[in-house]
Amino acid sequence: MALIGRTMAATLAALALAGAAGQPAQAYWRATGSGTGTVSTAAAAANVLTLVLTATGSGHTVKASGKAGSGSPYQATITVYLCKSSPCNAANAAATLTTTQSGGNYSVTSGNLNSWATVYGQANQLQNSGWRDYATAPAPISNP
Repeated sequence: MALIGRTMAATLAALALAGAAGQPAQAYWRATGSGTGTVSTAAAAANVLTLVLTATGSGHTVKASGKAGSGSPYQATITVYLCKSSPCNAANAAATLTTTQSGGNYSVTSGNLNSWATVYGQANQLQNSGWRDYATAPAPISNP
């Protein structure tokens, strides 16, 4: 009897691991109530947004630049949040820069950040489906 219990436990554990490894991006939904509807997705619109922060060396400013989505799945506006601490996002932003992508690229320069010890960044771009793509700068800028 104990052998059957251990065998069953090992089998269930193996099935759980196989299921998790086979579908790492699977999501589970829980809803209450009833009704019908659709959930918009970003089908065929891969996240291409990147962000690089560089100190310009002039007037304590920071340049935010990178690749952006272009064409019908994407809106043209890029919003860049600059933060004094991490994590950098809209809620933590000390400055917000807005620009438009051109040919899949964007670039925008901040105002004077003389009093900032460190600058973190996050770029955002909306898709027409309503999904938001974002990219975080790989490293902060110190003493711009």
